[in-house]
Amino acid sequence: MDIKSFKSFNENSENVNYMFFSNLQHICRMASEILEMDESQIDEMLTDGHDWANDHISKSMESISHVYNFLHASDLDKEEMQSQFEDETFEDEEEPQFEEPIEEEPIIEESVKSFKDFK
Repeated sequence: MDIKSFKSFNENSENVNYMFFSNLQHICRMASEILEMDESQIDEMLTDGHDWANDHISKSMESISHVYNFLHASDLDKEEMQSQFEDETFEDEEEPQFEEPIEEEPIIEESVKSFKDFK
């Protein structure tokens, strides 16, 4: 395995985010190697108190799904999305009708004493 220096990555890389792609390649490689392992042995290990590994895979799947969905949504034709939004009409919807507030005189109970009554 040929180890590249950090400087060589910067000089030869066309992408500023080369680590994104490098990490993605490592994830694919490691996932492939895990899938080649004996499934029953892994299942036994997970059942035998190493369920933390299952938790890590679940969290990783969630994180990768977020990135995948973001990138996939970015591929949508923005003009098509804009035209769909412009085609929507809101003319059929009625504007809400608000009733005028009723001004009522305050109700003063006779049993309520005023400040003067306490002197």
